[in-house]
Amino acid sequence: MQLINYYFEGMVKSYEARVAKPDKKILDIAAKEFGINPEKTLFIDDSPYNIAVAKELGWQGVEVKPGSDSLVKIIEDYISLQY
Repeated sequence: MQLINYYFEGMVKSYEARVAKPDKKILDIAAKEFGINPEKTLFIDDSPYNIAVAKELGWQGVEVKPGSDSLVKIIEDYISLQY
């Protein structure tokens, strides 16, 4: 998990925000807290429904199942396409 943390500035914890996915508010909180543009941000989740909600709000999304070895590759591929 340490390698994955390299790619993230932080996280919004649903229990602290008092709102959980798929509630759209948690995505708004994340965008505001980190000053990010959803259209340029990759939303990663293991739930197709949560990804669909994020996409409705303009986020890019990808489904990654728990324990998948492909997460780092997905992130690196996404970053390489952005720059």
